[in-house]
Amino acid sequence: MIALSIAFFLTYGFGQALTDCFQTDTDSISSPYRPLVQGKLSRKAVMITSLAGLAISGTVIIYFNILNFALAIIATLGLATYTYFKRRWWGGPFYNAWIVGVVFIMGVLSQPVHVPVRSALFFGTLAAVFFGYANFVLTDITRIFLRRKNRI
Repeated sequence: MIALSIAFFLTYGFGQALTDCFQTDTDSISSPYRPLVQGKLSRKAVMITSLAGLAISGTVIIYFNILNFALAIIATLGLATYTYFKRRWWGGPFYNAWIVGVVFIMGVLSQPVHVPVRSALFFGTLAAVFFGYANFVLTDITRIFLRRKNRI
């Protein structure tokens, strides 16, 4: 379980790094201190490190349930295509949220104890993860927009 905890913890950071490779323009406004934005790291180096980290973490997660193989690929493709949807008012929050929802499902599938995926608890928690993360992304987008307009 420690290996899973570490893998999921690192997955978030590696996923963030992957999306950062495609959105340095908005990150230069919202996070100008990041090394990628400042040019201290190359996009290629960050992408290789991120994909390698996601592959290693994914391997650990897949070890606990082979069904996570397909979900890891889907989530990684989602991260790689996120920036396109982030730039659409209708897409960003919900596009990112489904990726986090997939990671939640991977976590459920990785548990040694059977968790009924058809239960109200599962769907309620998945909905909380989905809408909670969508709200986080919406708040971040709003903050970036207001910064562009010099309102904060």
